[in-house]
Amino acid sequence: MLEEAQSLDRMFQALSDQSRRGMIDRLGRGPASVTELAQPLDMALPTVMKHLQVLETSGLVLSEKAGRVRTYHLRKEALACRTLDRRTQGLVEQSIRPARPLPRRDTDGDRRRMSERSTEHTTITIERHFKAPLPRVFSAWAIPEQKRQWFACHGDWTPLDFQLDFRAGGSESNRVASTGGVVHAYQARYIDVVPNDRFIYAFDMMLDDVRISVSLATVSFGQEPGGTKMTFVEQVVFLDGYGDNGSRLMGTEIGFDNLRLYVEGDESRPN
Repeated sequence: MLEEAQSLDRMFQALSDQSRRGMIDRLGRGPASVTELAQPLDMALPTVMKHLQVLETSGLVLSEKAGRVRTYHLRKEALACRTLDRRTQGLVEQSIRPARPLPRRDTDGDRRRMSERSTEHTTITIERHFKAPLPRVFSAWAIPEQKRQWFACHGDWTPLDFQLDFRAGGSESNRVASTGGVVHAYQARYIDVVPNDRFIYAFDMMLDDVRISVSLATVSFGQEPGGTKMTFVEQVVFLDGYGDNGSRLMGTEIGFDNLRLYVEGDESRPN
């Protein structure tokens, strides 16, 4: 019963946005690519992809990728779920009925808008305190077998590739697929590494083939009574209209929660 209620919560949350309701209305007439779904919307492609990910996570749509083209389909069985009572079914059907037709734009105008460039800068600072020795915390970042145990903010996503060469001039790559099939790619280059003190690295993030951000991050460490203080500072630029809405901070915080569980959870782990 709880799982069913949570599923309904995700469905109604997905349908609370008019743009997503417009996408559902369009998919009710047949499958469509990301570009086709983006045409009537006044937003950049990465933001459109984020809305589609919300719909896919809710179970309302599914997607498949052929070459460089991702096509979305409406899961009509989700809207006609037998577990929905008649009143709830009516609310769902009312939710997906757009309040007013979304404005259509000419194709040439859409192409021009999608090619527009923009940058949005922000700085994320997170301070964490771990009840673990400093060398253990630093090693959790530096040793590939250890980092892959905690460096994730979505436990139900599928790992595709992970490589780590932790040294000045080294690199790191991490590719995972969300439950909806969207590939999230992280590519980093280490610029400065001082063991048990600090490291500095640059990285970019991509959704499928779309680069959404570029960052410079510094992670510094210090001993303190009972454990280790870690300070993380990321200077990030979000690209071409991508609307982050705090998800980068939230994902990083979840990752550091996993790091705390990892370094504090096994006293037999070498320092």
